[in-house]
Amino acid sequence: MKKAAVVLSIASVALLNVILAAGNGRSSDGLFNFSIELLPVVMLPSSVLLAYFLAVRGHRVIGALFAVNVMLFFMALGLMAAGRPLNASVLFIADVLQLNLYLVALTKHWQLLTGSVVRQPLLT
Repeated sequence: MKKAAVVLSIASVALLNVILAAGNGRSSDGLFNFSIELLPVVMLPSSVLLAYFLAVRGHRVIGALFAVNVMLFFMALGLMAAGRPLNASVLFIADVLQLNLYLVALTKHWQLLTGSVVRQPLLT
């Protein structure tokens, strides 16, 4: 399950990067549209898994942030289902915040999530 969380998280980071890079008004771009459609499929399970693994291992703050990420996803889904879509600036801010959350989690907790030892560079 940890490997799935890491793979899905890396995929989320990649998709968020594509969305932020290509999403500057070119909504007809195929890669952008594909990324928009695939992001919820990848981001929702990765957020749930990261929330669980990080909270259980004692990193409650960042685990709670991922749980809030899931709740905000469902709130946005509810708004869209009610016919109240979010504007582009709100979506841009949400994407930047989610990207930062994933990058902090993956870099700060890489060893915990992968079980590998990250070697520290030697200062010369």
